[in-house]
Amino acid sequence: MSWVGPFRRVWTALALSNLGDGLLVVALPLLIIQYTRNPILVAGIAAAAQAPYLLISLFAGVLADRQDRRRLLLLVNTVAVAVLLTATVASTAGGSMAVLALYATAFVVGACQTVVNTTTPAMLPTIVPRTRLEWANSRLQGTESVLYEFAAPPLAGLLVTTGVALTFGTIAGAYVAVGFVLWGLRGTFRPERQPGRVLADICEGLQFVWRHHVLRTLTLMVAVMAGCWAAWESVLVLHVVNPGPVGLNGFGYGVLITMLAAGGLGGAFTAEHMRRLIGRRNVLLTDLVAATIMIGTPALTTNRYLIGAAILTGGFGSGMWNVTCASLQQALTPEHLRGRVKASALLLGWGPLPVGALLGGVIAHAFGTQVVFAGGALLIAALFIPATRALTTQAVSISETFDPDQADHPRKHSASG
Repeated sequence: MSWVGPFRRVWTALALSNLGDGLLVVALPLLIIQYTRNPILVAGIAAAAQAPYLLISLFAGVLADRQDRRRLLLLVNTVAVAVLLTATVASTAGGSMAVLALYATAFVVGACQTVVNTTTPAMLPTIVPRTRLEWANSRLQGTESVLYEFAAPPLAGLLVTTGVALTFGTIAGAYVAVGFVLWGLRGTFRPERQPGRVLADICEGLQFVWRHHVLRTLTLMVAVMAGCWAAWESVLVLHVVNPGPVGLNGFGYGVLITMLAAGGLGGAFTAEHMRRLIGRRNVLLTDLVAATIMIGTPALTTNRYLIGAAILTGGFGSGMWNVTCASLQQALTPEHLRGRVKASALLLGWGPLPVGALLGGVIAHAFGTQVVFAGGALLIAALFIPATRALTTQAVSISETFDPDQADHPRKHSASG
């Protein structure tokens, strides 16, 4: 099978990228609490990392549908390495300069991650046969769970104890390795289309998502869940790391977060089986229940084991959701629109991430972290009823028989690999 080799390269590159991203997302809050315990400033570092999804995702989608996607990935990894090395030097000044360096790193590397998360899913269907998308996405998602959420958190907890230089140096090394792997990927991954004006291209992607019933519904659900998830994540470190009520150290915090990976790994690799067993619709609804349990449990107890079990449950639901939604989006979207549709979904769905993170910090500062957890759980639980009405079995099964390139676009666009 000629597609297996290229897929393995993309798989390996994304795995290394996930490792670097996972190290950074855990290291940033642990590093910043060495300089401040202000909830707003601590939550702000998460908001800075997530702000690019709100600010540049649409432009990232246009780039992904205009440029060679492999070269675009190489470029953004190079930028991420340069920023990390610069921040290492700037952070040695300490005090407010170190805080600014951490914020700048969070934002710029977050922007690079936005391009990667837009470009890679758009490139995947040009490599993998359409009938194997769920198989491929389950492996990518499972690997992300292992590295981003399982291996990275405890490793980041250990690296932070050694200082900024080794922490950022290790993350930069992961991104350098991504470049070496992608360099050996042969083929052209530029969509065969004539680009129009940037604004027109952006609007085309947004309109496709908004007019498509399934994609619009899933995107709006993600928006609510992402905002609640970001609020939960942005203040969790204050709740569980000493002197917070749970009383863990940095390494313990990293181990606790690995429960997301353990659950996510199980959810990703069982998503296809669960879809056959209970149906795609019920797989999606299961994640709503799991996310409610995960976010709400810290509001009810400070028992680290119960919180860990809740995070495990939330990770399992998230793993199934990510595989199912990625496969649906790829199957329902014409090839020449995949970058912009993914970017539009990121903007509308993940755009609330920085808003949720900042609100989490503000609410925690005023009322305590438990109010953040309780409020987030209630909001996600409220999605269940409208979701059961909008996501019918027939609506989410359309990808089994529908080919968007043939149906909507008589002249099929493709990228060769």
